[in-house]
Amino acid sequence: MPLSTTGICHHIVSSLKTYRQHNLGTCNDCKVVLNHLIRKLSEPLERNGRQKIFYSEDAQNSSDVVKEHLVPVNVIMKELLSIDLSLNNLTEHIENYLERSLTIVIITRKEDELLNKSGLQRSMPECYFDNQSDLYLDRWARYKCTGIYDKIIKNK
Repeated sequence: MPLSTTGICHHIVSSLKTYRQHNLGTCNDCKVVLNHLIRKLSEPLERNGRQKIFYSEDAQNSSDVVKEHLVPVNVIMKELLSIDLSLNNLTEHIENYLERSLTIVIITRKEDELLNKSGLQRSMPECYFDNQSDLYLDRWARYKCTGIYDKIIKNK
């Protein structure tokens, strides 16, 4: 029987509480579990038609493409590790956050190399974390900073 998004999010909450509230295991132990569960969540999202997928214009006509997460998994893990565990409806909050963040962007290998060269393959630009920036918490920040965003087909 396949895993559900809610079930996976319960496991994420359990892992966070085990590490942060009960001091069991190391931060790295928790990150390994979170990394696996975050990536695993794409399966039920896709199966239930809830995973958003965007394409760059150039990727539409190319066979040399890369499937990227809109927000890098490393950034998602850091945000989950700092989440307030006393939030009401924590599992639902995490599920909504992950559904928004696990959007897939199909880009060309050349566009992926641009992310790499910009240092944004596994991180967000500094402006994403700067509450004075127009790109503060903008999930598209790394694509906007590299010029890829202008080529993203938004209405698909």
